[in-house]
Amino acid sequence: MRRYNQGDLCPHCGLIIMMPTDLSNQCLGCGKEINQHQESDEDE
Repeated sequence: MRRYNQGDLCPHCGLIIMMPTDLSNQCLGCGKEINQHQESDEDE
């Protein structure tokens, strides 16, 4: 799966992700979580 970062478009609503995803994994436009399942995959 793709990891979304600040400046990318939200995969749910299409708005630009304003906050760094390591600080806030929630879209400010739609309120849905971004990169939900990525953290467990990266730690392995």
